[in-house]
Amino acid sequence: MDSQVSEIEKIMAKLTDLPTLWEAKPCILELKEANFNWKQMEWPGFYFEFKVMERLKHFFDIPGDKYNRVMFDLKSDFNWDIKTHAIKSASRKGTVILNDVTAMEKSIENHGYHGEIIGLYKAEYNDEDRSFQKWHTELKGGLSKYEKMRKKRTSVSRLRKTSAVLLEIF
Repeated sequence: MDSQVSEIEKIMAKLTDLPTLWEAKPCILELKEANFNWKQMEWPGFYFEFKVMERLKHFFDIPGDKYNRVMFDLKSDFNWDIKTHAIKSASRKGTVILNDVTAMEKSIENHGYHGEIIGLYKAEYNDEDRSFQKWHTELKGGLSKYEKMRKKRTSVSRLRKTSAVLLEIF
């Protein structure tokens, strides 16, 4: 257990200076420059993952192990995943969606432990005219396959996150 505690301490020490205010446009442009999931609608999760990996790349293997279709983000003596969750209130209640249970169980079976690095953030959303969404769609070169299918189904498009404030990492 001591090695796991020291690993957690090492991770947290490397993440103390992580930026906490994320504006969508500059973050997406940074992800685009790095060719890292910049087209994704849920950009805050990928931005957090990118920034965490950037700080931990000299201490972990990237990526971690793969079990079926699940590839874990980092690996030292065991696998780690990087996740985020947008909170809607100061109570910070909610559910964080993790990876496939079977893959996580296999990871624990093989290594004894499995780690999660989770960032909680508060988001601001697109204005009613969806100017950010239009900007991002244009930057991507048009509508994604997902958006085209959504329009065919006549489903309502969700508002996009235009900024995020990282509140806590655990």
